[in-house]
Amino acid sequence: MKEYLLKLKLLLPAHLVTTLGMVPVYGLIRYFTLVPLSPKLEYQFMAGVWGFVLPLLLPLVPLLSIFRYRLLGIVYRFDSDRGRYGISYLTYFTAVAVLLATSSYVTDRFGRLVEVSSPLELAEAPFGNFYTIEEFAIPRKWGTYFTDISTTGKGSKLNFHLLFASPFLSSPSDSVPESPEFWYGVRHSMSMSNRATKAKKDAALKAFQEASLKKMANWNFHKVTYFKRIPKSEDFFYYNRAIANRIRVNKQNQFVILEAVDEPFADRAGSSGAWIFYTWLIGTAGFLLFLLGGHPDLPIPSSRIRKFKKGSWVNISLSALQFSRGYVVTPIFLTIMLTMTVIMGFCGVLGGYLDNPDLAHWGALRRPEVTNGGWWRMLTYGLASTGPVLGLVHIGVFAFLGKRVEVIFGSRKTLTLLLVSLLSGAIFSMYAHPVYWVAGSSPMVLAYCVGFLMTLSFRKNPFPTGRFVACLGYVLFAFTLGFLDYMDHFANLGAIIGSLSVLLSSGKTRSRA
Repeated sequence: MKEYLLKLKLLLPAHLVTTLGMVPVYGLIRYFTLVPLSPKLEYQFMAGVWGFVLPLLLPLVPLLSIFRYRLLGIVYRFDSDRGRYGISYLTYFTAVAVLLATSSYVTDRFGRLVEVSSPLELAEAPFGNFYTIEEFAIPRKWGTYFTDISTTGKGSKLNFHLLFASPFLSSPSDSVPESPEFWYGVRHSMSMSNRATKAKKDAALKAFQEASLKKMANWNFHKVTYFKRIPKSEDFFYYNRAIANRIRVNKQNQFVILEAVDEPFADRAGSSGAWIFYTWLIGTAGFLLFLLGGHPDLPIPSSRIRKFKKGSWVNISLSALQFSRGYVVTPIFLTIMLTMTVIMGFCGVLGGYLDNPDLAHWGALRRPEVTNGGWWRMLTYGLASTGPVLGLVHIGVFAFLGKRVEVIFGSRKTLTLLLVSLLSGAIFSMYAHPVYWVAGSSPMVLAYCVGFLMTLSFRKNPFPTGRFVACLGYVLFAFTLGFLDYMDHFANLGAIIGSLSVLLSSGKTRSRA
């Protein structure tokens, strides 16, 4: 019993901070972001970031800064880390579940309600999460739809969602405008086993679409208590795509969709508030049971802390961002690249071909914009990200090679190397693709690859096998993606030529040891 109380005293405060302590922090963040921080859609975070990604990331702050070090005070048989991992995972997933319940509660309970008398007032009304409209009309047998198909349950369940939209009118006698801004949304859903044959799934999809559209032909559009505004999300883009195809007008996802809800407004939050406590209680009960294993070893030996820090992937990753003598340029560029990758991913730039028009808002490169005064795009395109996956690949290779390159060549020459690689890559790209949006950090990463290969003549022992493999692997990776239009061959070729011109120019390296 004494040992259990010691373990409880050691870990329970950290568990409480990681789980319950994050509830007010996240709750305030979610409350102040119910209305988008930016009026421009391009710079608004996706709804899934606030409601799902942030609850996944926020508990990592106390978990990695406090909880994991306190775990070193518990020793398991054979000094195994499995017990520590088990407690960490249990605390983390408890915190995530609690924050997901908090997200649902705050969004529904504190969302802004906007009341208008007719659709004409919607354009002048403030941004809201929920709306009530006293009098409105919907054109009969006039609308558009999009069918979304997804899987859940590790791919075992197939889900169909038909999103139907029709424009708001002030009265039944009004004609449909050329480009209506506000649309009435209705969602139909159906699920089935994904293990069925393709023929059965195709037949089920067709029957679902026909049944949904038949319902909409006789739909009572006035059977609604309030409307819920669709935030920036996949459904929002699906609705906008269907609308743009129907009216042949592309407003760059600026249509507003209000989905009808036929439930009492007072019941919108349901029991989500109570589930904040229920999920915490269930997770904490498991935590207390798991704490029966292991033995306390206090005070924690300093040798164990040093060993843990040395082998921790978190500390190794963060070391790439830490400034030191002769290592300044790489951490600055890494921080900018990481920030841009995260923010752009949160705003919905999730990947795809380089000529994505959304890249224009983030400093991407194109000849007409540069010739019209946007010369700064010849540098900023290398800091933008075409998606989180590709962006993290760039960041990982850049960090892996960066310290060696900068320490050997010096910070000043390294900065020149990166800037010249961007400029030369931009010149080659604009010459080859005058109307092609280009973005991504591959020119700078390839500059470091060239620099790394040239450092092999300076330091021979031990041979950096890991970095050598990463360097050649990335070059092959970039070369392959260039044929798929995910990378620009000409920008990369210009970067390599520019890098060689800098590194082969006169000037001594900082270190040859």
